[in-house]
Amino acid sequence: MTFELTSFVQELMALRRPQDLLEHARRAAAEVAGQPAFASHLQPGRSWEQATVAKAGTVGASSVAVRSALHALHRRLSLAGGPLRLAHGEETAAVFRALFPDGPPGLSVVPLRNRAGRLTGALVVGHAGPEGAAQADATLQTIASLAGSALETAWQHAAALRDQERMQLFSETTEESLWDWQVALDDLWWGGHVDQLFGGVARVAMRSDWRRTRVHPDDADRVIRAFDTALRGDASAWNAEYRLRDVDGRAVHVREHVYFLREADGRAHRAIGTVRDITALKLLLLGETAARADAERASGVKDEFLAMLGHELRNPLAPIVSVLTLLERRAGGPDRSLEILRRQTQHLIRLVDDLLDVSRISSGKVELSLRRTEVGSLVHRALEMVHPLIEQRRHRVVLELDEGLAIDADAARMTQVLSNLLANAAKYTEPGGLITVVTTAVTTGGGRCRRDRAGQRHRHVRRGADNRLRPVHPGAAGPGPRAGRPGAGPEHRQEHREAAWGTVQAHSGGIGQGSAVVVRMPRSRLPSEERGGAAPMPALVTPSRELLVIDDNEDAANLLGQLLVERGHTVRIAHHPDEALRLFAEREPQVAFIDIGLPMMDGYELARRLRAQTRGGRSSERPRLVALTGYGLASDRTRALAAGFDEHVVKPVSPERLEALIAQLMTPSAG
Repeated sequence: MTFELTSFVQELMALRRPQDLLEHARRAAAEVAGQPAFASHLQPGRSWEQATVAKAGTVGASSVAVRSALHALHRRLSLAGGPLRLAHGEETAAVFRALFPDGPPGLSVVPLRNRAGRLTGALVVGHAGPEGAAQADATLQTIASLAGSALETAWQHAAALRDQERMQLFSETTEESLWDWQVALDDLWWGGHVDQLFGGVARVAMRSDWRRTRVHPDDADRVIRAFDTALRGDASAWNAEYRLRDVDGRAVHVREHVYFLREADGRAHRAIGTVRDITALKLLLLGETAARADAERASGVKDEFLAMLGHELRNPLAPIVSVLTLLERRAGGPDRSLEILRRQTQHLIRLVDDLLDVSRISSGKVELSLRRTEVGSLVHRALEMVHPLIEQRRHRVVLELDEGLAIDADAARMTQVLSNLLANAAKYTEPGGLITVVTTAVTTGGGRCRRDRAGQRHRHVRRGADNRLRPVHPGAAGPGPRAGRPGAGPEHRQEHREAAWGTVQAHSGGIGQGSAVVVRMPRSRLPSEERGGAAPMPALVTPSRELLVIDDNEDAANLLGQLLVERGHTVRIAHHPDEALRLFAEREPQVAFIDIGLPMMDGYELARRLRAQTRGGRSSERPRLVALTGYGLASDRTRALAAGFDEHVVKPVSPERLEALIAQLMTPSAG
């Protein structure tokens, strides 16, 4: 029977599926040999268990025995390197049992190879003897050669089809538009949301030069030049953000990612890309950027307002401190009213300091000045602050204070804490109720509190509680429960807060049982300050100096001048920059205190002009300029020193601080 090779090739070219091609080659081999035939083919990159098998009389999956036999023949073929003829024997018995149990005594194995010559499979046929064997073997090798090349092409086509199907599925289920460009053939495939990006342009009508017609004119040159450079270069990927024009001419913001597949010589033979519409994201980002800019502007305005507010608060504080100093001098001895006024003024100054330091306010940090402080004095100061409220509600206050008990604390802050607790007690305790304040040294152990002079702690207890509890006078008929007010019910309520410096605990037994707040802090570890018979510190004595005070606030300037005159200095006062320039020209002072917020000309400009007037003199003899101002930020000090000031001092300032500053400035090293 003559084998029709032409018909075989024509049918081979018409087939596309690898399974159909392998079965066609198997049938042709069976026809040539006149015996049963088998075929196997291994897809590139797959294991033998995934090999495609075609067997005699059946198309599809083979049994385990047949697959195992074909695998064994494939191994023999790879070792031999060429066609094999095997006879039935002891070594081949298992193969013959699986493939030809009732067939011929011998078999032929012909390799299937790809275009690069790599072994990819085999045709296995039976043969009865040597008659016509040479011609049959030649025909089988021709069939195997044609089938091997066709199978390689079929697998490549199937892989490309699967890739395209996956890309299509991906593009249809995401917001991406995908494209695949065969560079050499200039064949472009496009899928996904291309209709939304290009306004109904048919996908088959898309060309590889679509950027030249679709990219926004303002972005076209940049994008096209960058893509062409990446394509001709050696980059493996390229990405860009730009705008497209839709059918209505509106700008659509997109982000494109491209991946290049290159030959061995570096030329790109294929490019795969995605294009994503990011218009909504871009608009959101632009809105967020604008909102952030507005917030930063608002923050800047807030900071500027706080700085200005702090400055304006300092201006009246300066004459208040000066008047207080004069009153204390004239009193000739301790005066309780003046002591209270001094403490409260210092507390107000601390609050203004915090207001001025905008960075601390923004970060929620407050600087603490820790000193050894007696707890009893803190309690008395706090009671002074809330005394009007206690008196108004006719409360009875009982103090049980452990004398000499001290803690390391910022007196102003701790007084504020205690006054808040006492104010809450006064506010929420029934009129005429009892408020008890106890300070004692305790230590915890065995569930009880006891004195321990080695490691004592301070405890502050009061009847009443903060605004999380509703304190009532013990034994009194309290008001009825209120919704949402802890401590108003009969059950035990407790709140606990802990900080690095100690703990605060609040609890209540219920209506009519009162409330208590316990503040625990470590005892002081700082050394005790000298008391009683210790020698008093000598007063700072400085020589009389020629001074000039420049401030448009007449009260502040006149009172400061009076304090300095009482210290023995010669003082002149100017309330206007022009007046200051005139007095300076008449006779240069040794030290000039200059306010920054002057009319017509601020203190910085005035300092520069005064420096210009005195230019040429020896450094040790030139006047010292001090910025005396309510602006206390670090940037204010830097600006003052850059303008020619020798020192920057924040209002209000004590006479002792001024004396020390004058002495410092007039020492030879200061020049």
